[in-house]
Amino acid sequence: MRKRLIIFLLFLISCENKNEAIVKDIDTLIEDEKFSLAQDKIKSKLEGKRTSDEILSNKKPTNARIIEVSNDRNRVVWTEDKQITFRDLANPLSKSLTFPDVPEMISVSSEAEYAIVLFKLSNGAGCRMVNVSLIEPKPSYLSDTYVSCKNRSAVSSDGSSIYYFINENLYEETLKDPKKPKLLVTKERFESIYPNVKNRTHIFSIAKTFLIFFGNAGVYNLYWFNPKDSSITKLASEIITPKLYYGNGKNAFVLSGVVGSLLLREIKYTSYGEPTISKGVPITYNEINPFPTTKANEFISGKSGSIYKWGTSIQKKIYPIIADKFWVVARDYIIYENNAKELILTSTEFSPEDWKLLDLYKQVKQKSK
Repeated sequence: MRKRLIIFLLFLISCENKNEAIVKDIDTLIEDEKFSLAQDKIKSKLEGKRTSDEILSNKKPTNARIIEVSNDRNRVVWTEDKQITFRDLANPLSKSLTFPDVPEMISVSSEAEYAIVLFKLSNGAGCRMVNVSLIEPKPSYLSDTYVSCKNRSAVSSDGSSIYYFINENLYEETLKDPKKPKLLVTKERFESIYPNVKNRTHIFSIAKTFLIFFGNAGVYNLYWFNPKDSSITKLASEIITPKLYYGNGKNAFVLSGVVGSLLLREIKYTSYGEPTISKGVPITYNEINPFPTTKANEFISGKSGSIYKWGTSIQKKIYPIIADKFWVVARDYIIYENNAKELILTSTEFSPEDWKLLDLYKQVKQKSK
């Protein structure tokens, strides 16, 4: 035990010395007014893996990764070409499934135990749907129904039913033979914003119910759907994008408003009761990808490779990470793709050397102009 402790301490000292050496080397470049070289060196460091980070995947997929999370963001599911990987961040549990084709879209259940996976048809006429169990070794279910690849389908929390739209009508299909879709909600019960434009539909799971975005061209209505009685309730209008940012497992956020007047609105929900949605707080285009943190009214967003924390009552704080693609998960951890296309899990606790590198990067970036 004592030997292991000594080895661990020596490892920490080695890492600290290495970081100090990097900072010293950059300081020398700045003194010599080699600002462009210093900027490239710092950028490479801020894009790379820190010693405290965990590599979730070192694969370099040809296709862009798709990442989905459970309602509480403790579970993460991502694609890498023909493979789907499940990872429970709170427990040492990881599972992978490999398919004959590359998924076009995935949608996970509220606890990420099941996923509905869309695969593009060879004739380009739409997508076929496959429902899979991500944890338990259960047979996959292949639906005979084809859907639009641009719409998002959903699966129930227990994996027994899938929900999807055909011609703007909502259907349910139970995962048993005979395969027979059941019409639940006709399109007349949804408001069509643009009568001559075909609406897009995106379904997201919240506990045992669902949220539905119905619209197109940056204007959507938001509905709550309860599969217990097939009821539909309109929650909001003027939603600008069909995206849902999950929070603590009982809340989520959507973007609302019009050009020049954007709002971030919180949705609070339970297992079956109708959700409530706030009036919202004003935001700018710098905050349009708002991942909530564990603290109320605080979020993490990013733009042009910069990742930062902001809130309604705090000053924006830029983190010492450079990444174009990132996602915020439970406990304010960040998953991002680094410059080597590895998938990295990092905390938002940074060393003094990390902050020093960020300060130096700001300085040399300004001086390089």
